[in-house]
Amino acid sequence: MNKKLADFKDDKIILSGVINISPDSYYEKSVINDKKELSKKIAEFKEYDVDYIDVGAMSTKPVSIYGGQLIDKNTELKRLKKILPELIKLTEKNEILVSLDTQYSECAKYGLELGMDMVNDISGFKTDPKILELLLEYDCDVAIMATNELPGDICGMEKTIESLKSSLLMAEKFGIQKNRIAIDPGFGGWQGRSEECDLDLLKNFDRLKLFKLPIYVGISRKSTIKTLNGGKEPNDRLAGSLVLTNWLIEKGAKIIRTHDVKETRYAINVMNKLKKL
Repeated sequence: MNKKLADFKDDKIILSGVINISPDSYYEKSVINDKKELSKKIAEFKEYDVDYIDVGAMSTKPVSIYGGQLIDKNTELKRLKKILPELIKLTEKNEILVSLDTQYSECAKYGLELGMDMVNDISGFKTDPKILELLLEYDCDVAIMATNELPGDICGMEKTIESLKSSLLMAEKFGIQKNRIAIDPGFGGWQGRSEECDLDLLKNFDRLKLFKLPIYVGISRKSTIKTLNGGKEPNDRLAGSLVLTNWLIEKGAKIIRTHDVKETRYAINVMNKLKKL
């Protein structure tokens, strides 16, 4: 597909459904193990008008919270090769865009060669700046998360804004057009981050509008919901995720990354109807 971020209407809320091909994900129900499950999941995404599928092969869950271990980029690439070709084939057939959640240029290049549409780099180009070269070469959109050196190493809106500015400056120096970029403040529990970090992002969320770029949020079933007393474990956080999703949309969020596409689509539909009463 050739559709770009800039092609979406200003009032369109973009829905990005999560597919994990990493068995290490903090939310096990988002993990796809075979092509049959993949086909069923993409059919569901099509039914509920999903715009992007955000696929990831490397879990970045906080090990200190959920246990397990992080993998290297070679393992990530190996996992992608098992399922990404089939995923791209199915998404093209169903006219759904594909976003690849990766911090590494080798993995991004593999996905771009297959025809994916966006790179979701939670390091904001800090892990592997070579991703910038690929964005130019393949004319690809990108979502960048606020990061200094490693994802999750920022606390509070002030430092989040500084970090996003530094990533945007990197993109500008490479000649990446701003209308190809979405910004992500980076919600959730990370090593060494306190609950106050998320609360400060929420209290000052409106400030992200200063960038005049699409705001990308991934709060689905994250510890952010636990901080707001919406469920101790990921399996209990659906209701809280839906409430926070609509609250963030009212505050200016444009792209919603979710594990629960049906419920999120219905929640957005209800809010849209209510606003027209």
